[in-house]
Formats: sequence, structure tokens, C-alpha cells
Amino acid sequence: ATTEIYTLSLHDALPILDAVLYNGAGSDPAGAFSFVLQPSALVNLRSNEAVGLEHFAQDQQVHALAGIGNPQRFFATLEALHLRPVPHAFPDHAAYSAEQLNFSPALPLLMTEKDAVKCRAFAAADWWYLAVDAQPSPAFVAWFDARLERLIAR
Repeated sequence: ATTEIYTLSLHDALPILDAVLYNGAGSDPAGAFSFVLQPSALVNLRSNEAVGLEHFAQDQQVHALAGIGNPQRFFATLEALHLRPVPHAFPDHAAYSAEQLNFSPALPLLMTEKDAVKCRAFAAADWWYLAVDAQPSPAFVAWFDARLERLIAR
């Protein structure tokens, strides 16, 4: 059996894209839409228990793990939630082991949901991920609703 892999540059793909969305843009850029990620809950990696964002006391020090393109954004989000993160930035798409994440001093570990998927199998009892909800701009919602209406009308 033969497997063929096709790749397109963003420039090549633009004619087939319906919309471009930017995370964290203050307003809709020209020809595109913005969205923000709004924290919604803390979820325990072991038990899957979801708790409110106020679960930890204000100014609680926590280890913060982020293997994403902009780890500083995650750390700033935790600070905005009145936590004091001890940042542990890893490369985007990093693979993890329990040994790598055995940080000192012993504090709860908060991470992105993306990282939690890779850590669930060896998670400690005090490991949590920050669940977020994407909140698109009103212009995107209106545009998307119109696209759906057209598709439904077919």
C-alpha cells in the first residue's frame, strides 16, 4: 500500500479557507476574526473533577507547565487569576515524563489542556489543567451564523 502525503503552504491554502481567526487579537484584523480563550474551570488530571477558578487561594504559589507556542500567555493568565505561577516553559509539542515534572518545592501543578493530554497517564493527585472556552468576536458569530443558514437552505 502506498501513502501519499500532501502539504500546502498557508499561501497555497488561502483560496480554500473560509475564515482566519487570531487568538488574543484585541479586535478583528482586516479580513479576519479574533477570539479569546476564557478560563472556565480547573480539572484534576487523575479524577477529572472540575472545580471553580477560585479553588486555590489568592496568591497561591503553583508550578505552571506550558509546552505551547506562547507559554508566557498561559503564565499571565494564571497571574490574572491571582495565582503566583512558578513557570516551566517547554518547547511546543514537548513529550513529558514524570521525572521531568517532579518540581521542587512540592506545589500543585497547573498546565494547559494540551499538555494534560500527554501527562494524564502518570499524573500526581495535585495536577490540574486550566480548561478554557473560545469566545469568538461578535462579527465572527454573525458571519458563521450566515454561513450555516446558507448551508441549511441548500
